[in-house]
Amino acid sequence: MQVSNSDLDQWTADAALHMPEITGVNRIALLRALCSQESSYGKLANPRHEISWCPLSRTVSHVAKSRHEVWGCLSCMSYGVLQGLYHSIADAYIESNPARLIDQRVAFNSAIALLIHKIKAQNLTTVSSIADAWNSGSAHDVIVPSSYITSVNVYYSQELNRV
Repeated sequence: MQVSNSDLDQWTADAALHMPEITGVNRIALLRALCSQESSYGKLANPRHEISWCPLSRTVSHVAKSRHEVWGCLSCMSYGVLQGLYHSIADAYIESNPARLIDQRVAFNSAIALLIHKIKAQNLTTVSSIADAWNSGSAHDVIVPSSYITSVNVYYSQELNRV
């Protein structure tokens, strides 16, 4: 599944209007940077099986196991241009049916809602903290995905020259 650049340009511009303002952060460039990191800006937007969330491969939480019993491996995937993890989206009460996330626009809107939730709940104020929270779940824990954060910051710098 691929999303066209023109669609993604429009989606990110629209979504940026709904995001909280963060001093010193260009919201359009941030969204484009995350899309570039997660799906090569829409070129690789297929659902991805997240093996670490699959009860067939390892021990997972009771909630993850219950969702897997209902939805199978659809519950173990990340979706769309932002690769929003189904469990995170469901935990935030944004979308409970992972089959709906196969639709690129539904996946994008759900991921944006999750991103906004993370920004507000964790009081995220930098591109690095947002990238950390998006990749690891929280910017305030011991898990710091350094290479992911660096990559998002590189994409962000490139996008600042584009917007």
